Amino acid sequence: MYIPIEFITKAPIPEEVIDLIRQQCHSFGQVSILTLKEDLRKILVPRGASTDLLLQNLEKLTQEGIFAVCRIDPIFPYVTDKIKELVELIERIKSHGVSHIVTSILDIPLYKREEKKFYPAVDCTGDCLYCTDPRCGIEDLAMGREGSRKDWRLKDYRRWSKQARRKSSKMLFPDPI
Repeated sequence: MYIPIEFITKAPIPEEVIDLIRQQCHSFGQVSILTLKEDLRKILVPRGASTDLLLQNLEKLTQEGIFAVCRIDPIFPYVTDKIKELVELIERIKSHGVSHIVTSILDIPLYKREEKKFYPAVDCTGDCLYCTDPRCGIEDLAMGREGSRKDWRLKDYRRWSKQARRKSSKMLFPDPI
C-alpha cells in the first residue's frame, strides 16, 4: 500500500520522483514560480531553477498524468504584483497544462529599528493593501481607500522612511514594552 506524496519545489524534478509519484493516484506536485522575468527570479530565488525549467516541470507532471499545482507564492507587493505580468504568467502556466494555481501575498508591516531589535508600528497590522486608516502616519500606505495608488517604487519607500524619521517617535513608534 502506498501513501500519497505531495511536494513543493523551485528546483528540477528528478525522474525518480516522477516514478514515485506516479505509483499513487492521490499524489501530486507543486512548482513555485514567482515571475517570468528571469533577471528578477535570479534575485528572488538565486539557487532556484530557471522559470523555463519550472514551466517544463509543470508540463512534465501533467503529461505523466500527475496532478500539477503552480504556486505563485508569494506575490511581492511592488515587485511581482503587476496585473499585466501576473496575467501573462498565468497564461504561460495554463499553456503548460496546469489547471490549479495557488497564490499568496507577502504583507510588509512597518517596523522601526532600535539598536539590534525591530518593533512594530502602533496598531499597524502591516496589511497596507486593505488599510484605510494609516496608524503609521503615512497616508500613502492607506491603499485600502477607494482610488488609492498602488504602484509604488523603491524611491517612495525611501521617502516614507524619511517621513517616519521626521515624525515624533513617541507618537509613531511607542517605546517597546
